[in-house]
Amino acid sequence: MNDYVKVRGDKSPFDGDLIYWSLRLSKHPEMPTTKAKLLKEQKGKCAWCGLHFQQSDLLEIDHIKPISCGGKKEWYNLQLLHRHCHDEKTAHDSSLKSHIDNMETH
Repeated sequence: MNDYVKVRGDKSPFDGDLIYWSLRLSKHPEMPTTKAKLLKEQKGKCAWCGLHFQQSDLLEIDHIKPISCGGKKEWYNLQLLHRHCHDEKTAHDSSLKSHIDNMETH
């Protein structure tokens, strides 16, 4: 039994497809290590919307529990999101923080 997955016929390490190669190898010279590891851990999907990342997508690392809300700068608190999903989540986090802050002051 083989323990490897065949490279797709139209793929080359020089084709610029960072998503494919990062998922396949857990690394690519042009993909930062943390993003590559999160990409592989999340099986190529955005943690916010659940859609697969595409080559043209802008990827951002997000703190699941924001630092401003007591989140830690630890691996377990990181996730990879599309840039637009990161914007949505940040707005949601800010709204939630404001609500909690209002509850604590009243």
